Amino acid sequence: MLKIKILLGAITTLLFFLNLSFADEIPKLVFEKRLNHLIKHRVKKGECLYLILKSYGIPDKVIPAFIKCIKQYNPHIQDLNKIFPGQVVFLPKLKVKRYKVKKGDYAINLLKRVGNVPKHLIYNEFINFFKMLNPKIKDINNLKVGMVVNLPVLPKKNRFTKKKIKKAEVNKKKHNKFFSLLEKIGFKITTGKKLLLPTKKGTWILVDTSNIFLVNSPWKDNFFILSKKLAPLYIKTLRKLKGKYLLLDFQKDIYELLVSFFKKLENLYPDKFLYWKRKRSVVIFDEDFTLEVKADVQFVVLLDDQKRYYFFFFNKVNSSNNVLWGIREFLKKHNIFISFFKNKLNRFSVENLFIPKLKMESIMENSLKMLNLSLTVLKNSNYVIKIYLEVPALFKKDKLAGLVFFEDEVDPYLVSLLNLKGYKCYAVVKSQLPPPEVGGL
Repeated sequence: MLKIKILLGAITTLLFFLNLSFADEIPKLVFEKRLNHLIKHRVKKGECLYLILKSYGIPDKVIPAFIKCIKQYNPHIQDLNKIFPGQVVFLPKLKVKRYKVKKGDYAINLLKRVGNVPKHLIYNEFINFFKMLNPKIKDINNLKVGMVVNLPVLPKKNRFTKKKIKKAEVNKKKHNKFFSLLEKIGFKITTGKKLLLPTKKGTWILVDTSNIFLVNSPWKDNFFILSKKLAPLYIKTLRKLKGKYLLLDFQKDIYELLVSFFKKLENLYPDKFLYWKRKRSVVIFDEDFTLEVKADVQFVVLLDDQKRYYFFFFNKVNSSNNVLWGIREFLKKHNIFISFFKNKLNRFSVENLFIPKLKMESIMENSLKMLNLSLTVLKNSNYVIKIYLEVPALFKKDKLAGLVFFEDEVDPYLVSLLNLKGYKCYAVVKSQLPPPEVGGL
């Protein structure tokens, strides 16, 4: 009998302590669950609850009732009238609106339609809020037309339907050309994958790159691209992530989209990217030539060891497609990249290009001078491509007989380009070539 009493006593004691521990835990669990619609306010020196509520726009008349509402969110504070600097007070993310009752209105309908309160919060909490804010109303289910009530209102969420998301994604697919262009420039774009990415606070979150595009730049820095149309849905996630981001309007055509991207990129990385305005002449000084270009889109990527120049022509240009191909391939070797979107370029191979060789006798019989050559590939009111060269030239009786290139240094694309523009070109062994006279045209 004594053993049974001792056992019952032990069980009772155990249940008592378990009860205490659960009593401590339950409010905490409920409290944590509700944090998603609360404001976390850290008390500053000189603040009291009245001043804090005033700062969040709560009217004087409802502050006493509001204090009753928020007691359940602050079980860690015994007396809300006695708060101290450094303490954390949790307040509902709501405002109080004065509303005049219309025909057909009732409390639950008003909380849902006007107060933006989700169903799961109406019955748990906001009905009580409504009662506390309107102590004179005896029956909240029988509101009289014309009656003025104090209505708790949550911030209105951006409603972003699946239909709108699908439409935005269709526009993204429509502009796949934009992404392929970026990849040609040297950007690497990650889409359609779910990645764990670091946040500014040092934590990690799962991000779907079907909507938030991860971009690795040619200078090895990561940033994000988000469609403006999808911004209401993903901007909060984007702001949490560690890294810069750009908002782009994928409704624009490819030209406007690129211009918008490059302008924003220049602001984001002024030491890595330089964008020039349309119809502005750009002059590039190379060791072997000087180039003047005016295009629709023109920019330079500044890397540690080199500069890469890019020029895009979006309209059809009036020039020989063979010449355009030749200048494009020649400049590519010098990290200058030109793209013609409306011209079908005639690709030709230079592997078997025949360049006649000059005999020593021909050189000795004629004079050799350095010629300053201006080669116009394209020129009109909107576009310019001009190249300035200094090359050895052979003159026969003061008339230009041809341009001379060293056999081991000749650029086949440049020779093809010069041939297409009407210049005869010859190859010569460097050791055979006498020093040219200074001068020229």
